[in-house]
Amino acid sequence: MKNRISRRDFLQQSTALLSAVPIIAGTVPADPNKPVLPRRVLGRTGMKVSVLAFGSGKFFQDIPEGQWEPVVQKALDLGINYFDEASAYNFNKNHPHSETRLGQILPKHRKSVYVCTKLDQRDPEKAKKELEECMKRLRMDYLDVLMAHGIRETETDIGALEKGIYTQLRKWKEEGVAKFIGFSSMMKDGPMTKKLIEVLDPDVVLIAISATNYGKIAENAIPAAQARNTGFMAMKMLRDVVGKNATARELLHYAWTQPGVVSLCVGHSSVKELEENVKTVCEFAEGKSSLDRKALEKRLAHLATPEVLSWARPDYRDGGDGPSFA
Repeated sequence: MKNRISRRDFLQQSTALLSAVPIIAGTVPADPNKPVLPRRVLGRTGMKVSVLAFGSGKFFQDIPEGQWEPVVQKALDLGINYFDEASAYNFNKNHPHSETRLGQILPKHRKSVYVCTKLDQRDPEKAKKELEECMKRLRMDYLDVLMAHGIRETETDIGALEKGIYTQLRKWKEEGVAKFIGFSSMMKDGPMTKKLIEVLDPDVVLIAISATNYGKIAENAIPAAQARNTGFMAMKMLRDVVGKNATARELLHYAWTQPGVVSLCVGHSSVKELEENVKTVCEFAEGKSSLDRKALEKRLAHLATPEVLSWARPDYRDGGDGPSFA
């Protein structure tokens, strides 16, 4: 079988993709020369989210004081309306907590943005304290999405997760603390990720997928999410791969052309990086892509190892404070 597909076939596949996860016109910026960031419906939530989400992890928290504010403002100006946080995003002790930073800006835009944060604790009582601290830092009285953070292969007892932290998440949803709930994961086990989605039945998931096809995550997790109308957000597309025989444009297009992926969560360390990625989004939305996913996977297959992909290592912690799970 040939790996390469024709541009005609690609455009036909893209048309099918966009009809399955429709692109919606973003808010028109005040400056008509600025790009309009497209939006898609995030599964059963009905939220119309920008196809590029704002990742608030290490790249963002490392930006010095006085320089991070323009990045957030530029994201808002360009139409990004989904901001992803976590209680563990406190990597740089010389800078304020990432949630504290967004808590200085986002409350005034509360009606036009969606905010997600993620909890590391698995014990419901400890998670209650953790959530209280998150809400104080964010200066918010409700969240659009609340997740269990970074479920890993070592957490093999899915039943314990379901009866423990996930039952607590459901209670918070019933109480209106969070409108929707879910989990994030950086597993290397595609079938287990699929099982997590099937058992927990989340509203939203944030899953690490890579153009190296590491763990065969996309082919297992995305169909499981589609079957339940779970909003699927992707992360780690660029981490440890960009510049290694692949451009940022290729890697972002790889994720966007996965049927069922609604939005990509990407961290930015400068306004320039943000503007470049928004430009890439708009190219994709306009059909200016001829990416062959299979050919890219073959080109990057040699990078599909924990030695290269730092987030796939057993000791990797997605955050600077607290346990990866407890």
